[in-house]
Amino acid sequence: MKTRAFFPVLSVVLVASLLPTLQMSCHAAGILYYPRTDGAVVGLNVPAGTQAILVPASSFAGANPGAGRETAFDPETRLLWYTATDNQIHSVHVDVLTAGPGITNVPGAIIGGSRHVFIDYTRRKLLVPITDGSIQMYDLANQQTNGSIPATFFTDGNVGAFRHFAADQRAGTLWYAATDGWFREMNPDTMNHTGRIISFSAQTGANPGAFRHLVVDPMLNLLLYAVTDGSVASIDLTTLQAGTLTMSSGAFDTVDPGAGRIITYDVQFLKVSMVVGPPGQCSLTWRSLGTNYGYTVEYRDALNSGNWTPVPPTNQWPTTLTSLSNQPLSGLSRFYRVVAQPQ
Repeated sequence: MKTRAFFPVLSVVLVASLLPTLQMSCHAAGILYYPRTDGAVVGLNVPAGTQAILVPASSFAGANPGAGRETAFDPETRLLWYTATDNQIHSVHVDVLTAGPGITNVPGAIIGGSRHVFIDYTRRKLLVPITDGSIQMYDLANQQTNGSIPATFFTDGNVGAFRHFAADQRAGTLWYAATDGWFREMNPDTMNHTGRIISFSAQTGANPGAFRHLVVDPMLNLLLYAVTDGSVASIDLTTLQAGTLTMSSGAFDTVDPGAGRIITYDVQFLKVSMVVGPPGQCSLTWRSLGTNYGYTVEYRDALNSGNWTPVPPTNQWPTTLTSLSNQPLSGLSRFYRVVAQPQ
C-alpha cells in the first residue's frame, strides 16, 4: 500500500489526514474562554460564535470573583488554571469538572483572585506575575518553581502583578502588553526582545496600556486581543497589522468589561493514528476533544478528487467513540479523515 498525506484547508470543522502507523494532528475551531459575571467560565467557539463549553461557578474554589476570574487554559491536560480569593492557584478539568493540582505559597503580596496566570506552551510552564514586577515560572508537570523573568527585563515600566502575556508555541516566544499600549515579543530562553512589536496604531479602540488581554492562535497566525468596546480583534502575526478576525461584544454572554476582558485560548488538535493490519484492513484511533464533540469518519480513494463519504453504516455518525476498527482498504491507497464538530 502506498502512503500519502495531505494537509487540509483550515475550517470550522476539524479534518485530520492519516498515514499508516504515523500520528498527525490538525487545527480545530478555536475555543476562547472568558469569565461571566456569575462566576462561570464559558468556552466560546470562535468561528461559530456559539457556546461550546460551560464551567459553572460551583467548580471553582474560593469566593466568587464574577467576571474578574483570572484563567489560563492548558490544551494538553484540559486543565483550566485559575487564581482564587484564597491567594492560591487551582485548576479544574473542563470536561469532567473535577479539581486538578494546585500551587500554594506564591511569593509577593497577597492579591487573591486578582493574580494573573498564563501558560508558556513550549516550555510547559505556568507564568505567574508577582507584585514586585517579576514573573515566577512553575513547571506544569509537578507545580514546582522553574525559573523567573526579573522585573528589570521590562523597560516599559513596572506593572507589578498585572503583566499580561500570550505564548506562540511555533517560535517558543512570548508576547506581552507594554504600558504604552504596544505588544512586544520576547524569547524567555535568552531573555531578549526579538525586535518584533505591534504598535498601538495597528490596534483598535482606546489605549489600555499594559492591561490589554491577549492570546495567540498559532494555526490562524493571529494574535487576538480584547478591545475597549468589549469586542475581540486580531493582528496578523506576519504583517503585524490588523487581521480580519473580529468578535463583537454581543458574542459574549456577560457585561462589557472592555479591554479588561479576561481571555484564554484552546487551539484544539485532533491527534489521529492509523494502523494497517490484518491484511487488507486498517484501524483508526483519535484523541477525545471532550464531551461536547461528536466525530464522523469519512473516506475517499483519491487524494485530490471525489467526495468524502462517511464510513458505512452512515447512520452511526456522529459518534462519541474515539476508535474505528477493521476498515477495508482498496486499490493502492485509501484516504481517511476524522471530522469533529461541537454537538
